[in-house]
Amino acid sequence: MQVISILLLDEVISFEKLMEWNNSDSEWKRRAVPITLAELLKRGLKPYDAFRLIEPLMKDNSEYVQKGLGTLLRGLWKTYPGDVEPFLLRWKDECGRLVIQYATDKMAIGHRKQFRKKNKIIYNFPFHIAMAIPTFICMLGALHPLIQNGKKASLFREKYKIKYISR
Repeated sequence: MQVISILLLDEVISFEKLMEWNNSDSEWKRRAVPITLAELLKRGLKPYDAFRLIEPLMKDNSEYVQKGLGTLLRGLWKTYPGDVEPFLLRWKDECGRLVIQYATDKMAIGHRKQFRKKNKIIYNFPFHIAMAIPTFICMLGALHPLIQNGKKASLFREKYKIKYISR
């Protein structure tokens, strides 16, 4: 990737050409975008220039692209935490898990928690009701595939995010 960053600095290729790689079918070309930008950090890359180029990749499903994005964002955060943190907060619920994991790797543990995805709890029930819901559904005859296949009721509660609350 150092070759690409040198070509960008020498203006042999443009940032627009690099931006075209965001739409490539090759995950390696898409990964090359954030990795190249990470190399440019040493040469004074500004966060907003990087954000403009990587935003189309933030929802990418490729493990390697996500790791590249996280590495770039971690490098940017070291120099520009005030710019990177709002960007991470905006994308935390939509981007891949590895982006956040790699980007927040060097942050203090307490500080990094704010960037985790929020678990959506659909139902909060007292303990005795939460434990009885799968049984109740069976009694009604509305058998769920998890229960039909002999899986444990706890899997049913996990799938539907049924949590119990203590009194």
